[in-house]
Amino acid sequence: MIEFQFQLGKAVEAMAYLLSQIGPTDKVKMTKLVYLADREHFLAHGYPITGDRQYAMKKGPIPRMTLKAINGEISLAYTALLPYIDIHNFVLSLRQMPSANLLTDSEKKTLDLIVREHGHKYKWDLVNETHRLPEYTRTYMPGTSTHIPYETIAELGGRESRYRHGRVVLSAESAAHMDCPYPPGNDL
Repeated sequence: MIEFQFQLGKAVEAMAYLLSQIGPTDKVKMTKLVYLADREHFLAHGYPITGDRQYAMKKGPIPRMTLKAINGEISLAYTALLPYIDIHNFVLSLRQMPSANLLTDSEKKTLDLIVREHGHKYKWDLVNETHRLPEYTRTYMPGTSTHIPYETIAELGGRESRYRHGRVVLSAESAAHMDCPYPPGNDL
């Protein structure tokens, strides 16, 4: 199973970048935009921006750890978020841009694409739209929170560069962002 390393700093920076482009938005819309950005970047470049695990839930697909960070459910999340993002009554607004510059040019271009295509949409329109994504319809089971494997996103994403001959295509760049149970070194 393909797993990537969740990077809280990148998730915070991606949310701040989105807020700088669209202004204050609620948690539902933000999680949809981050999901779509992670999905698009994975399909185009072989890894998601945040490294998050994606889940199918009642309101559509979401990046699980990003949602937990917004909800304050992971340690250090508020410490990482509060200098940059204000959260009040489920609405996120930008305090200031992070100065770390963790996002690559390709990640910023992907976020810009997501803003152009989806930033103006009402949150419930985004929920309905993401409900129609093939990986969501395949994995969602009512009343549950179901993991959406990146293999499923690759298979159903419609890009031969990411899935062909019944297999996920991974590059060295993809592997560099993945969780791996084996240390680097010689083959076994």
